[in-house]
Amino acid sequence: MKNNVLILILLSFLIACSSAPINNITEKTITKNSVNVDEAYLALKARAQVDDVTLNYSDLRKAFTKSSYYQPYGSDERKQVEDIFKLYGNDQFQLCLDSAEEFLSKNFISLGGHYVSVVCAKALKLDEKAYLHEEILEGLLHSISNSGDGQSVETAYTVYTTEELYTFLQLNGLQVKGQGIINEKNKVFETMHVGNQQTLEEYTLFFDITTQWQHAFSDLKK
Repeated sequence: MKNNVLILILLSFLIACSSAPINNITEKTITKNSVNVDEAYLALKARAQVDDVTLNYSDLRKAFTKSSYYQPYGSDERKQVEDIFKLYGNDQFQLCLDSAEEFLSKNFISLGGHYVSVVCAKALKLDEKAYLHEEILEGLLHSISNSGDGQSVETAYTVYTTEELYTFLQLNGLQVKGQGIINEKNKVFETMHVGNQQTLEEYTLFFDITTQWQHAFSDLKK
């Protein structure tokens, strides 16, 4: 990403405010055993942290949702990310980076967490760290983009948290104009009416949020 693009997107945020072999971990190795699913997720996370170019980020995101780290409700992820961005806005770059990395230790698939890590690392001239977070961010974004085209419920993008959904839109230059929830084919979808900030075109995108909703109901049953 170019620095000017990073700053423009940053401003939009401010305004809006391993036991198995690491290289063989895939979604198929994830079981319902809480220890195994955490190990599977942490193994994939470790590969991202060393910029393993063979890593499938869809496997990483799915593994996260099956682990004990996945808490899509009650954690107020978006506010936490916005608070970290405020540290950047106040020129508290080191505190910003430290806070972002602490946040990512609990929610490694956070788009906003990696994005703010990029801009704070760049401000501190920590180019290698900025590059690593940028590569992870791109991998996560591509995972969402490759999950569908968002044009219908059949080809909806798959997202796992509210922060992930909104940040995906923001990083693609889209502004939310309206939203809704629909149930179809035993799945739950969020419809987002958005406007392209460059072309001013408006349209509706579909996001599959079934995993997030199922997690909420599973918590109620406990």
